[in-house]
Amino acid sequence: MTRGPVPQLLYSYRPQRTDVKREAEIILENKMWFSTPEYFNDPFELRPHLHLPQGYQPDELVLKALARRLPWGLRGYITRKIKHQFQDPSAREALQTRLRMEVLQNISQTSIACFAESDLQIRMWSYYASSHKGVCFGFNFDKPWTCGKIQIQPEKVVYQRDYPAIEMLAVLDKHPDSNVRAKALLAKAEEWSGEREWRCLRPYAPSGHQTFPIESLRKLVFGARIERDHREALLNLVKRRSIPLEVFQAIVAPDRFELTLERVDA
Repeated sequence: MTRGPVPQLLYSYRPQRTDVKREAEIILENKMWFSTPEYFNDPFELRPHLHLPQGYQPDELVLKALARRLPWGLRGYITRKIKHQFQDPSAREALQTRLRMEVLQNISQTSIACFAESDLQIRMWSYYASSHKGVCFGFNFDKPWTCGKIQIQPEKVVYQRDYPAIEMLAVLDKHPDSNVRAKALLAKAEEWSGEREWRCLRPYAPSGHQTFPIESLRKLVFGARIERDHREALLNLVKRRSIPLEVFQAIVAPDRFELTLERVDA
């Protein structure tokens, strides 16, 4: 999965809440929430098409490679039964199902943060920012975020008609796990292409906060319908921040279906 050039800023749309706790975590504590796929609102997420090549018969070297690649719990299963299951169509289907479950479990153990390329997307404000009552944060990724020894960089979502197709033997025998996760987690239905989404992936990390460099947060945009008290509470957070943050107000254009931005003195 190719990453491509990352835009100067990527944007996270946030809903309106009863308090500013989550916004304070971002503005003052430099923490971003990452979620695992089961919390996503799209039932089509995490549905790669995995399959075994028709008529494929593995040799001993491939069997040993598969056993090494699979979790400990499956190694004995592979070495005892895989030859029989490649020859018996009904058993072969059971093997495919079990392998698919293992691969999907591996993929699901990845937490994700989602971003968009623009802070002026009307549908994004409507869907993800409480009908323009929420906010939008702009992040720069010139300095990588880190999770343990892993560097986190945004990767572009691919929009397509079909579920991503993954050759199961290639997945288990040859390619690194990161490629598998990327192919499964960076694919969405083409109907969502207008979002121009990017994602940051944290493999083997549960849902939780991710610390980012303080310089990464560059911009805060208030929704066009943000409530005054919420806006003032956020401005107070910005004033407490140790380095400056650009703040803007989204405004509905008077003569066309667009949003414009007006700078706010923080």
